[in-house]
Amino acid sequence: MAEITTYKYRVEPQDVDFTLHASASAIVNYMLNVAGRDAHNKGFGVEVLQDSSFTWVLLRFCVEIDYRPEQYEDIEIDTWISDFNRLTSTRNFRMRIGDRVIASGVSQWCVLNMETRQSVDMSMMKEAHDRFIVSEPSPIAAPVRLRAIEAEASISRPVVYSDIDFNRHMNTLRYVDLIFDTLPLEQFEKGDAMRLDINFLAEARYGEVVSVGYLDSAGARQFEISSDADKVLCRAKIEYQSSLLAHRFMQRRRLKIDIVGPAHPYRGGLASIMETMAREFQSRGYDVDILTFTLQYPSLLFPGKSQTVDTPAPKDLRIRRRLSTINPFSWWSVGRELRQAEPDIVLMKYWTPFMAPAFGTVARIARKSSKTKVICQIDNVEPHEHHIVDKPFNRYYLRSVDGFIYMSEQVYSELKAYTLAPAHFSPHPMFEHFGARVDRTEAYERLGLDPKVRYAMFFGLIRDYKGLDTLLDAWQEFRRDGHKLLIAGEFYASRDKYMEQIKRLGLQDDIVLHDFFVADSDVRYYFSAVDCVVLPYKTATQSGVTQICYNFCTPVIVTRVGGLAEIVPDGKVGFVCDPSAEGVRNAIERIYEGDTLERFKENMFEERKRFSWQAMCDSIEELYKELIK
Repeated sequence: MAEITTYKYRVEPQDVDFTLHASASAIVNYMLNVAGRDAHNKGFGVEVLQDSSFTWVLLRFCVEIDYRPEQYEDIEIDTWISDFNRLTSTRNFRMRIGDRVIASGVSQWCVLNMETRQSVDMSMMKEAHDRFIVSEPSPIAAPVRLRAIEAEASISRPVVYSDIDFNRHMNTLRYVDLIFDTLPLEQFEKGDAMRLDINFLAEARYGEVVSVGYLDSAGARQFEISSDADKVLCRAKIEYQSSLLAHRFMQRRRLKIDIVGPAHPYRGGLASIMETMAREFQSRGYDVDILTFTLQYPSLLFPGKSQTVDTPAPKDLRIRRRLSTINPFSWWSVGRELRQAEPDIVLMKYWTPFMAPAFGTVARIARKSSKTKVICQIDNVEPHEHHIVDKPFNRYYLRSVDGFIYMSEQVYSELKAYTLAPAHFSPHPMFEHFGARVDRTEAYERLGLDPKVRYAMFFGLIRDYKGLDTLLDAWQEFRRDGHKLLIAGEFYASRDKYMEQIKRLGLQDDIVLHDFFVADSDVRYYFSAVDCVVLPYKTATQSGVTQICYNFCTPVIVTRVGGLAEIVPDGKVGFVCDPSAEGVRNAIERIYEGDTLERFKENMFEERKRFSWQAMCDSIEELYKELIK
């Protein structure tokens, strides 16, 4: 079993400031130096990666400093990796003098291709890392996602020779120096505890002029460093002692979160979302329970073949089946259970007004505890298929919630018609649990596809609002030799009318139909086999399918409805088109031109950084802090 590794240092004269204590940037330097030493000693240091034209790049970092050691004082730094996935590696630090912890840090890293300057899938390093992951949580709250600011003041200077590192862009410590150089000397003389969060967004190169803008708020200063090349390089925030106490209150007290919504044995993306968020909060030291359904939909209202899966329940999560959407006694029971347990957060998932009576009752009873805040991650306000009870049901539930996390501007605009409760934006995270791409030949064999044919795909549950009829009309106009349309998903609408349309358009030989629910274990084969995914929706807020596309770097075509264009930058990772047969056909033709597909795949590696589970959970934490003020 992996263990925490310790490195020893002495504070040398070049590391202290005018107080004869280690400077803040020196403390950061010690930690980053330990990261490099430890990676080298374990066989995955930067020199190993550079042999293959890769390098480590720091994405986010945070440090809490209680005491800055004096000149010639001996210190020890503990370090360990607590998480490693396809996109990031999390490394932790604890600086000590004897048994006294004087500073702690958390860093998040990715691997960069030095030729393309884009992040890469880190699955190739998983085996080397797995045996070094330590089952010890991070010592402080993880680095937070920082938002843009309107700076009140700024300072500027060029990037010079002494600023650049082996990657030939400005050294990480230079950013830290620039940030601390804006502070008054009195701040260092006081020796107060402080926390620094920093997000690295782009590279500054030799000769560029960088500007450090900052904005003061109660107990904190926020920063945005940009260059004259019209790019934001990093954002940062320093919190002083009073604000830092709030951070530590959340970390120290081990907050309790009860999640109410879909989870195992229920199938589909919604269950995956709630389980993934539960794991992310567990990794942050939270005490997490999931309360899911005994009955989600009565069979009369469920058009699919099965609502559940037969796979074993995940062993790393506490999931209890407690809530029936059609049994009011279960609503009252779950509500009373939450009121008595007094979790800090009840986190709910809302996607259809059908859930409103059950969820609204549970939320109203749970909120009778003054300690508990009800937070809703909301997919939709107005449903795609309307019913007379939608608005009264929405009012009942939405007015029982303390705060919301929304994933598209359309949802937010609809939400404001029902409630003025605080609401924070966070984009739909990327689905990572489906695994990595496989070789296309392997995918074709698994799915029984013709290796001489190239495929575009419609993926997901088939409902009328998703526009499969539009895509069939478009494909009839696009059809060409060597190309077929793969339709993968279970019919939640009339199957017969689509079969009749395929026959009427003469597309029987152009369509491959897999009309069943695709198991999680098979999803990677579909997205590895096809050239692109087409989502010809007639209405939408956002789509979980786009986030599967990002996971596999599969280019995607979406229609200009709802929030889809917010997720898919037009002409960068796919195309945004009109929701018509002509618009969809034109987009399909364009995506097969030249090297478009390859460019889009490469761009997706970079663009998908926006869609992390860490960012989603950061937003929930930020909302909770706002609610308890």
